[in-house]
Parts: sequence; C-alpha cells; structure tokens
Amino acid sequence: MNNLSKNDFLKLYRNILRCHKILQEPMRSMGDQYVKTEWKLHKKATPKQAIQFYEQWNIYCNILLKQRDSILKDNNNNNNNNDNDNDNDSNNNNNNNNFINIGQDLNEKQMKSLNKKQIEQLDKLKSETSTVYTPSDK
Repeated sequence: MNNLSKNDFLKLYRNILRCHKILQEPMRSMGDQYVKTEWKLHKKATPKQAIQFYEQWNIYCNILLKQRDSILKDNNNNNNNNDNDNDNDSNNNNNNNNFINIGQDLNEKQMKSLNKKQIEQLDKLKSETSTVYTPSDK
C-alpha cells in the first residue's frame, strides 16, 4: 500500500465518480462535488495521510460497487419480469423516482476515531444532504 502512485489515486477518483452515476440528483452532483473537493484538499497530504485517505475512499468505492451491482441486478430481474407483464411497467417507472438507499452508516468505532474537524465536516455534510434527502423519501 505504501507504493501508491498518482495513477492509483486517479483511477480510484474516476471509479468513485462512475459509481455516483447510480445516484439520483441532487445527491449525485453533491457527491461528485464532495469527492472533487476532498481530492483537492488532500493534494499536499503527508504520505501517511495519503495512505489513509486512499484506504478510506477505496472502502467507500467498494461499497458503492457492490450496491451498484446489486441495483443493476435487481433492475435486470425487474425488466425481465416486466417483459411478460405490462401492468408492472407503470410500477417500475414509479420506483425510479424514489431515492435509492446507498452507502452505509459509520459504526461506533469509526465515529470515535474522528477528530473535531472531521466531526464538524460530517455534521455540515449531514445538514446539507438533509435538505434534499430525508428518511421519508425512502
């Protein structure tokens, strides 16, 4: 992991933005902007910080990849089932307007490992996203 190159970071960055394509607006644009900002802020990170940064974003990307694959599989199954049943077409279109639950909550260990600045940033992100997404949207 110590031998990370700029290409490794760039590949991860691109993969995350590709994964965001499954997000609905405005979550997609918020997520894209957040990733771009984080990458800019960490350009001058120490090697230790860069490794931690890469590891955490790689975990995030892997979670999104698994969820994306699951969503795509479910959509393919629904589309195959709908080919034989025209009544389900309107139901399928309505489901596309609902928010998809993506990502995962931080566990207690992760929350305790955050410093004050990270907690403030997390609170800010939570506040910004709550204006466009609420649990009732699920």
